[in-house]
Amino acid sequence: MEYIIKYLLIIISIVQIKTDLIILPFEMKEVPGKKNQQYIYTSFEIGEPQQKIEGEITFKNSSFFMIYNSSLFNTSFDPSLSESYSLISKNVSIRDLDESLYLAQESFSFYSDMNCQTKKQYKSIPVVVPSDKNASLSPIIGFQIEKQNNSLNFIDILKAKKITNNFYWTIKFNNLNNGTIIIGDLPHIYDHESYQENDLMFVNTYSTKNKLYWGMHISSIKYYGITMSDSIIGKIDPKILEIFGSYEYITSIGKIFFQKYIDGQICKRIWDEINGEDVFRFICEKSKFNTTDINDFPPIKLVNTEMNYTFEFKGKELFHEKDDKYIFQIVAKSGRTDGEWILGRIFLFKYQIMFDNDNNLIGIYKLSNKNKKLETIDDKKNNRNFDIILIILLIIILIIISGLLVYMIYNKKGICKNRKKRITELDDDFIYVTKNNFI
Repeated sequence: MEYIIKYLLIIISIVQIKTDLIILPFEMKEVPGKKNQQYIYTSFEIGEPQQKIEGEITFKNSSFFMIYNSSLFNTSFDPSLSESYSLISKNVSIRDLDESLYLAQESFSFYSDMNCQTKKQYKSIPVVVPSDKNASLSPIIGFQIEKQNNSLNFIDILKAKKITNNFYWTIKFNNLNNGTIIIGDLPHIYDHESYQENDLMFVNTYSTKNKLYWGMHISSIKYYGITMSDSIIGKIDPKILEIFGSYEYITSIGKIFFQKYIDGQICKRIWDEINGEDVFRFICEKSKFNTTDINDFPPIKLVNTEMNYTFEFKGKELFHEKDDKYIFQIVAKSGRTDGEWILGRIFLFKYQIMFDNDNNLIGIYKLSNKNKKLETIDDKKNNRNFDIILIILLIIILIIISGLLVYMIYNKKGICKNRKKRITELDDDFIYVTKNNFI
């Protein structure tokens, strides 16, 4: 019996090894003709023969589906050119889409390695499509979660097809404008040098109006000795760069920090538009507002008591330079926001979040600093400069030590030679005379 159990464990481990990671590289792109509107862009291959197409990653929907050719993309999918495309059923419904939809299946090729060097083709992947087979289509991968239609979710599809081993995934940003979505396991499994399993902590996401969202409860927000402890939700949305805060916070920080700069005509509060939302924000003139002023900005702390963790942002992480101005990256809509803060790429770049589609959980590695992008560009430059200076000092010290050793060895040889000559002369009983003395 013992041997049978061991054999089964070996078989299970082999099956797990054979499952893949699915890697989706992405970047942010501007929506043509729209001010301050971006979308999350990705690309992969579809069909047989393969067609390289462009698609969108969204947190608005939860399903894997296609729409009629989107104006966002230069390339799209033509079902009539694919031999592997087939319709499975019709009358499929997706929230927020009213058109007639079918369920189809097709072959897709995705990266399966962390370096995005190797692609694998996966056949018979279900995807929701419009009813017109002859139309050019653009794929949309929805990463939101819902209580309904989970079988149409991209993460659930990969698990059901046994392509991935579980329902875990994460977003890893290289910078504020591009990164990768890694699906199929947790970072401490495929990058155990940077992440420790004991550091991982999960908490429940939240729901409102019978709809689930990726986010977390924020117990309190602290800054400049002030604590905001209303019922606050931090909703995750990588489509936006900024953090959408509350009107209360922006008004308060305006009086505490920005007012003296506004009075001096160094900073000003302006109305702006982000993804169709009217917001107000602070901008400052770079010529009069420098890094010293930025470092004086009071840090803001978002406290989550469930994880016993504090998410903190300092001034250098919240002011970005653009067009000879420093732009403050916490904005707010006018009026009440019902306790909802929206955490954009500013948040996700510093704190890498784990997602569990099966249990509707989000998590973070609390103590593994290697997975946090705690250093800004200035920090990295300073560290690089320090390393260069240290190397130069070490070279100088080695040169000095080498010079001293050469000098000591040279002088030691000279002393020994002179000393040997004198000893010979003292011990010698013969008197040396020239030959001419006997003439």
